[in-house]
Amino acid sequence: DQQSVDEAATETTAFEVDASPGALEDEASFNAPQDINVIELTIEDGRLNPSEIEAFVDEEYGLVISGDGTEHTLAIEGLVTDQTIAADGETEVALSVAGDLTEREITLDGEPAGTISVQNAAGITD
Repeated sequence: DQQSVDEAATETTAFEVDASPGALEDEASFNAPQDINVIELTIEDGRLNPSEIEAFVDEEYGLVISGDGTEHTLAIEGLVTDQTIAADGETEVALSVAGDLTEREITLDGEPAGTISVQNAAGITD
């Protein structure tokens, strides 16, 4: 029946339009421009989860880090120096990846908490 098909198409279209803005708000909680890659991390037992992340050289990233109830200081070797992470809620950290293709240590309060693997566009580290 053509009327049922038209109604179904209208309902689907309305659903997609209504759902899209909400989905974008959830994914873009960093409030970053579209050319910035958002990586969500949590702190668990003094380490980042996930503890290993990948980034591409010459790319911009926004780290969104969920606190664990204690304020921490984050550092990423050669990329981020002593960034305070709030005890509760989310802290946004801008990250511009440049330099050598390598693995870099991520620390919380001076202790190892994870690694970031800096790769070229083909996904290769040096």
